[in-house]
Amino acid sequence: MIHEPVMMRFAGTELRAAIEDDGEGAISPHTGRTLRHVTLKTVVRGDDEHDRAEEHLVRDAKIQTTDGQDNGVTWVVAKRSYSLTHGRSGAASVMEYRYSVELDEHEDLNLTQLEIDDLIVVPYQFEEKAERGGIVIDARARLDAAQYARFMALYGSDNDYWPVVRRGISDEPRQMRMGWRLRWSKHDDVVKHDILLVERACDEQPDGAGFAMLFEPEMSYSRATLASTTELLDGLMDVLSNKGILTEPECRALREAAEQRTFARRREFFRVSDLDEIEP
Repeated sequence: MIHEPVMMRFAGTELRAAIEDDGEGAISPHTGRTLRHVTLKTVVRGDDEHDRAEEHLVRDAKIQTTDGQDNGVTWVVAKRSYSLTHGRSGAASVMEYRYSVELDEHEDLNLTQLEIDDLIVVPYQFEEKAERGGIVIDARARLDAAQYARFMALYGSDNDYWPVVRRGISDEPRQMRMGWRLRWSKHDDVVKHDILLVERACDEQPDGAGFAMLFEPEMSYSRATLASTTELLDGLMDVLSNKGILTEPECRALREAAEQRTFARRREFFRVSDLDEIEP
């Protein structure tokens, strides 16, 4: 086991500490790096410092440590405990709280550009989460006319998955699909657009229905309404055809035209006045 002396910083407090590293770690789902899992030992003196530690050394809180060469690392608190002893500060007795804090190494995901097949965009909002064996990207970008045309070609394609590269995070392509509920707004020659990408690995989990449940019960209601409307229109077409009002070629042409216009009409359901007025 490695014992590494460090300076620990949180909420304006700086303490001497030691990191115990037994070599444990986990592979990052974002970058493939091995992220360290360590235990930090430190002593907090006095009730005021103890109260500050209790307030800030909570699960998922971030702290920084610096070694003797000023190499800084950011950590995420996994859990912590402490024991209480009596110490001295000069002639006075003081309570000492000996903390043991388990930490996971934190990595910053600093995206520089997003590549979806041959489309390159620079999102102005970006979030990437590890979900169900893969990653999910939720982003917003401003698209010019050429970018928007290519985005729509990809979005309306029959392909389910596209190679996606997140420059600045990893150069390894991930096979990802686009989510269906993508809001957008138009501003002169620029379109602000939501970009939701789900890795294939998420869909291949045995309980893959989990993502579909995100939109329930709205999705089930929409499907029921769509099925009812489809049956009504099909019945109307049959009546018009049987009465000789529409010929079979005319019915076929109407159905083909409807299929071609469906994608554009569905897109209009998610158009808003200004995308930035809506929370991601």
